[in-house]
Amino acid sequence: MKKLLDPRYSYNTPQNFVAMTSESLAARDEFIARHPEKDVMKQQSCYVCSNEKLRVISEIDRYGFYYPTAICEKCGNVQQSEYYTEEVLADFYSNIYRKIYGSQLPKRFFEDQKKGRGIEIFKFVDTVCKPKRVLEVGCGAGGNLSVFRDNDCEVIGLDFDDDYLDVARKNGIITIKGSLDKLGSNDKYDLIILSHVLEHIVEPAGFLVTLIEHLDDTGVIYIEVPSLNNVSEGGYRYDLLKYWQNAHSIHFTVSTLNLLCKKVGLQSIKQTNFIHSCWKKVKLIEEVSQEDMANTLSNTLKLLDKIETRRKSFRAKLIGFRFLVTRFLVILGVKDLIKLIYNKIRTS
Repeated sequence: MKKLLDPRYSYNTPQNFVAMTSESLAARDEFIARHPEKDVMKQQSCYVCSNEKLRVISEIDRYGFYYPTAICEKCGNVQQSEYYTEEVLADFYSNIYRKIYGSQLPKRFFEDQKKGRGIEIFKFVDTVCKPKRVLEVGCGAGGNLSVFRDNDCEVIGLDFDDDYLDVARKNGIITIKGSLDKLGSNDKYDLIILSHVLEHIVEPAGFLVTLIEHLDDTGVIYIEVPSLNNVSEGGYRYDLLKYWQNAHSIHFTVSTLNLLCKKVGLQSIKQTNFIHSCWKKVKLIEEVSQEDMANTLSNTLKLLDKIETRRKSFRAKLIGFRFLVTRFLVILGVKDLIKLIYNKIRTS
């Protein structure tokens, strides 16, 4: 198993692989200066199987942060071999995160959730359950929950952002500032929503075990996360350097999410490659076998190879297309337009 997927994944100096504003670049450099690369990292074991042998395949993320991404040599889970300490994460999310990743005004975010993802989640879940009590962890401005509230569900949301929670409350959504520790031991729900939350969690297995304690026996957990399967199908132009982002501690595939959920006692009801998925509790938790892990490792390796092969093919076709367009414009004598296109391509 190679150490790096390709030399382009090595970390030499901060460089961005997606467009960044001058403010976001300044915020990145400020954070790096305050917390020099490896000094702020803590060694990680596999979040799925606890194996300590993690093979680094990439060292940099889309924004130019040092970001050692690795594959577990035992089960094929892709995650960070080193990740920020709790103190550094607190600083990052409090002072840097929104400057790098951008943010929406809370009122606008509520409307976008309500008219977009909230409807998508409701329709996806509606085919497998008809919930009455709904909990969302990481609810943001509460727009997702408003869709369920408008369909006669009792809803409650957990989040840390006061501005977003305030908008949720003004729109009639009951919220609590904090995470699962704020719930009572007898608080049970027949639908729990995790929309783009699990990929941010360090030690996701323990988080899910605690979450399941609040799931009704016949309830459903909705999990939505980005996936490497999506990258292999053309997401992010097949480019992992447009996909890796330092706010994510783990990078799921359909197979590794299934393995993690099997470990904690969840069974898949419905899922897509993105991943949108629904899960139910099992009465008897099955042990994750060596065969399960070997198959998942094989699937992950094939998936990474597929992504790299398609990226190189896509890149070659794109370069060929640009060359033909440039030659055509040269023939027409449109030099200024050529320069404009060239500069646009170079910065894309």
